[in-house]
Amino acid sequence: MIRDDVDVPPIMVKCCEAIEKYGLLSQGIYRIGGMMRKVQELKEKLDRGNLVFDPGSDRFAQVTFVDLDSVNLDAEEWSSDVSNVTSVLKLWLRELPDPLISYSLQPSFMEATRNENDRMRHIRLHERVNELPDPNYATLKYFMGHLHKVTQHEEQNSMSIVNIAIVFGPTLFGQGQMGMNGNNMLDASLQNKAVETILKHYTDIFVEEPEQS
Repeated sequence: MIRDDVDVPPIMVKCCEAIEKYGLLSQGIYRIGGMMRKVQELKEKLDRGNLVFDPGSDRFAQVTFVDLDSVNLDAEEWSSDVSNVTSVLKLWLRELPDPLISYSLQPSFMEATRNENDRMRHIRLHERVNELPDPNYATLKYFMGHLHKVTQHEEQNSMSIVNIAIVFGPTLFGQGQMGMNGNNMLDASLQNKAVETILKHYTDIFVEEPEQS
């Protein structure tokens, strides 16, 4: 698919690669926060070479002051406590002007999630994911692949699909933000259920190619 050629923000790739290298077996990964001082320090370092999303242009626009490669997440101060890296990544996702699950599509995501039938909920959410703008789709696909790897080590890190969904439901829908129609943030339990369903069916939604007729 051509949309898979869209670049994933380097800050996400950098953080996810470090987390997978040093934190997959960490107890409570993503649930346990880092030290505020270290999180802010790392955020400032990464922000200098960060990407900001411009919803009006329907793409990620590069704003670069230093090369992200100059931030060494293999260094002892970051690799020894990966919770600082996970906290920065969560903070970055929360601060996106338009969340990965775009405000404009959130009502349809919530409607799909209200399906009580598991199979129909999966199908309808798959359809909604396919409606995301290319940058959002590519980034969500990458991040869900990362979270899928996290859940594969549930026995060691105690992070099940349900636990991950509780952490990232409000974040991927824009935690603490107002919807485009001015309503309050959509119901957190539905947000969690949507992320849970998408992650549970990650392979079917993002990886498996449809059969050719």
